[in-house]
Amino acid sequence: MNEDHNTQDRAVEKSPRFTPPRTARDALMIEVLGDLDGIIKEVDKFPEMMKTVEGSYLATVKTLTEASDQYKDAIVKFSEAAKRDIENHVKTIRANTVEEEKAALQEAARLAFRSEASDKAADLARILTNLVSDLRQKRLTRFAENMIIATGSAILAICLFSIASK
Repeated sequence: MNEDHNTQDRAVEKSPRFTPPRTARDALMIEVLGDLDGIIKEVDKFPEMMKTVEGSYLATVKTLTEASDQYKDAIVKFSEAAKRDIENHVKTIRANTVEEEKAALQEAARLAFRSEASDKAADLARILTNLVSDLRQKRLTRFAENMIIATGSAILAICLFSIASK
């Protein structure tokens, strides 16, 4: 960034309207204006960065939607297979008492749900946690950028008021 300022300073010094700073305050004002120019250039890049972030979020939403559809399909298939297995199991134990059948069905359903649903739910929770963390990080970045712009604007306003009051 200092190299950019040196290039700008040399260009300004060659301009016919340039007068070198007479005081340290004038030099500081030139430096602040140069810094503000750099900040404004960075802020001008912000809309393009937001488009990139938006595209990333849209892709993430699409991926999550597809994953949830696949998860739903897997659960439906698993549920149908479990239902068939339970029906077959019930046919083989008809001779058992009603209490034994009830306990067997509950245990089979519990095992089936635990094995498939917990894995898928854990994966989905991990993905959502990462997405929320990413969103928080982006919000902090925007806040920091806004603070830098506000600070620069305040410094510029103070400098302009001090120049105007003389």
